[in-house]
Amino acid sequence: MWVSVQCAVQGKSHARQNIPCQDKTFFKAENGIFAASLADGAGSCRLSHLGAELATRAICDALCSDFEKLFSNDDGLTVKSELTDRILNKLSEAAEEQDCDIKDLSSTLLFIAVHENRFMLGHIGDGVIGYIKNNEVKVASAPDNGEFANTTVFTTSKSAADSIKLIKGNLGSIAGFVLMSDGPEAVFYDKARGILAPSLKRMFLLSRLLPAPLMEIKITDFFQSVVTKRTNDDCSMVIFTNLPDSDGSSEQSARNNLRATTSENIARKYLAIINNLSENSMTCKELAKIVHINSRYLEPTLNKLCDMGYLTCSDDGVYSVAE
Repeated sequence: MWVSVQCAVQGKSHARQNIPCQDKTFFKAENGIFAASLADGAGSCRLSHLGAELATRAICDALCSDFEKLFSNDDGLTVKSELTDRILNKLSEAAEEQDCDIKDLSSTLLFIAVHENRFMLGHIGDGVIGYIKNNEVKVASAPDNGEFANTTVFTTSKSAADSIKLIKGNLGSIAGFVLMSDGPEAVFYDKARGILAPSLKRMFLLSRLLPAPLMEIKITDFFQSVVTKRTNDDCSMVIFTNLPDSDGSSEQSARNNLRATTSENIARKYLAIINNLSENSMTCKELAKIVHINSRYLEPTLNKLCDMGYLTCSDDGVYSVAE
């Protein structure tokens, strides 16, 4: 089962001008298909926050209803046209209702859909799509800033169907995806080197461990206290990760029970453990000194996390975050 953790936070400049957050995210699960999307409304367009919301919903609806047809069609231009048409039809309806030009509803768009062992992702405009594979975070799709500097492509651009980046394939060992608007790039994306920050590995792991509402609170707090200090833009992110379906085993039951019942206090403890072990592998006694938990009480927790596949322990008693 795929789960989605979402966050969209108003940027400093929009807060000063009393402009609503123009970044929107959406998640949908239907027909065994899981889809997530993110859109960044064009700053110069007065209803771009509405356009961004409509675009995220339209693309997820299209992916959940027609994944098989879209995935199996080898004509990439046709697939791109079908997807952009679905978005533009929704925006055209809204433009008529709002008595505005469709350009007023412009936004970028990033999306991902998964069905069984296959995925399809797409990207219009700036922002970044990444993925985690073998415990490494990599870029799947870098920003498209158009023909000129400081410009980008939007859902309403004439070149949208031609410019959309579309990637289809088998998941293999891919364990999750991340979508982000250009706001968080200052923290999570090194544009010069074209790489994502290793700290995203920790966020993927926590998204598998903690209940989505709790994880969303934590990410939102981090964005408001850290990320928005580095940019004037709205900031949004979707972490889309795989949580194996319950198979009736004691290990899987324990994993599902943990996600369902983890309290704030317990979550803080797990967060401290994972944060520290993400940086360096340690013995129980070494870690106990850092997280200020008696090693006698810490060891059962470490072993519990090992049993559920989140940590590993070597023969000499050194704990590490599982790959």
